Amino acid sequence: MPKQKTVLVAGATGKQGGSTARALLASGHRVRALTRKPKSPASLKLGASGTAIVVGDFRDPVSLERACSGADALYAMGTPFEGGTEDEARQGKALVDAAEAAGVGHVIYSSVAGADRETGVPHFDSKFEVEQYLAVQRRAYTIVAPAAFMDFLNPIFLGGLRAGELRMALPPARPLQYVSVRDVGRFAAAIVDRGEDVFGQRFEIAGDERTGEETAQVLSRASGRDIRYVAVPPAVLRTHNEDIALMFEWLDAVGYAADRQALRQAFPEVGWQTLEDWAREQDWQTALAPAAEGAAH
Repeated sequence: MPKQKTVLVAGATGKQGGSTARALLASGHRVRALTRKPKSPASLKLGASGTAIVVGDFRDPVSLERACSGADALYAMGTPFEGGTEDEARQGKALVDAAEAAGVGHVIYSSVAGADRETGVPHFDSKFEVEQYLAVQRRAYTIVAPAAFMDFLNPIFLGGLRAGELRMALPPARPLQYVSVRDVGRFAAAIVDRGEDVFGQRFEIAGDERTGEETAQVLSRASGRDIRYVAVPPAVLRTHNEDIALMFEWLDAVGYAADRQALRQAFPEVGWQTLEDWAREQDWQTALAPAAEGAAH
């Protein structure tokens, strides 16, 4: 049995962080959730599951250091979709500094697959900036870099799915690697268990690879609906979000390149869901019902 550790999880009230917290608890670890809002419904739900809620604010380095104090490991993640990419990088570095000051033994940073390949995608570059900062700090660290999430039941896709269309800015035959949020959490727990054996390593993770047409077929079978793939030109996205348009252009030209076979061999405990596995677990009837608009998450 791996040694029980105390792990501080940033972003634990979100999907990825919440999955990580659940996987760590299932592995027998003690989990702390870093939040600014300890009384929020998500925080209260986490607390009821056995997670300790600790308050920290990225504008207050002392609060971050206090939250890190006594932790054996930190699972750090951020998002550019609230304060922008510069803020994401700043927050990531603040967590690294707090972990250093508090003497945390292992920092696990959630980046994105391909971020180390000079993509020119702003929210990839901001994550890689934090990766580089970690390396300069010479901390015991591990990078977890997921491919695209199997997360089709979110507002980005739901409108199209209800109309019988999977809309993405990639050609129909272009393969794209995916990983389930469940597996991101399980992989993070495995990294915590491995400890010093994975210090200084960077892992790009994916559980499946599908073309747009194949993905639409999988979703059709799972949902019982006829869903066809519709390729949206990146120029359409550009009118709303230049960052996302650049990402899809890079995915088409280069794309993710996780070694899925090596991952399955090295980390069999993750389980590695295929897209079919993920799709079978979803409540499609509720998600695609018109009355569910805005209420799926």
